[in-house]
Amino acid sequence: MKMFGFVISGNSISPSVRILVAIVLMVGISTKLAVRAGSLRASKVVQEQRLMEMRRDAQEILLLRSTGVTAKAVDPTSLGELERSAEASGLRSQMTSMTQNGADGLVVTLQGASFNRVVAWLDDLRLTKGVRVQRASLESAPETGTVSARLVLQ
Repeated sequence: MKMFGFVISGNSISPSVRILVAIVLMVGISTKLAVRAGSLRASKVVQEQRLMEMRRDAQEILLLRSTGVTAKAVDPTSLGELERSAEASGLRSQMTSMTQNGADGLVVTLQGASFNRVVAWLDDLRLTKGVRVQRASLESAPETGTVSARLVLQ
């Protein structure tokens, strides 16, 4: 047998050397196993944290579903009401169009609007009027924190 560049025959190795080699191999293997076990324990902790977060999110989703807010189509008679809502949110001057789009709902286009105001306005519409966003297209505008948006509300 050739080991570490030396030819070793079964009879030429003393029992104490055999035991020493076996111990060295066992220590090396057990060290690798201990390292792997440690990384698996750390991974388990991360996975348990993610699971707890998902359970909290699931509870929040159930709570939100139970509030009874339902989506309803935006009817043309409410255009004025939505325009007043945009005015109250400070978005009317950035609104370039608001048109009824048949069964799709209402299409609103904004240019250079504050992203935070757009999000707050949409949340207010959802909570107070049951209006939901069917589609949204947002692009960053030149000024920091502003966006150009095309929203389809229902």
